[in-house]
Amino acid sequence: MCLFGKHPPSWIFPANLHRCIIAKNYLFAGSHDAAQNAAMIYSFMATCKLNNIDPAKWLVKVLSKINETKTSDLHKLLPFNFEG
Repeated sequence: MCLFGKHPPSWIFPANLHRCIIAKNYLFAGSHDAAQNAAMIYSFMATCKLNNIDPAKWLVKVLSKINETKTSDLHKLLPFNFEG
């Protein structure tokens, strides 16, 4: 359900409808930090899709490498630098 009720205005296209749903869900994230974490995950997943990367494969690879990655090299784990 959208912030506008059962029938969103006609100017909300399907491509933007998920933003409306996500924005409402952040109201119930539990805390400000939890909402920021959720936004970060959504951002990573969207970046994967824009770069034609399977988000699940990217996440598995990142989680397996993150502990052994130096802080200065974390940028190499971002979706647009992914070598799967």
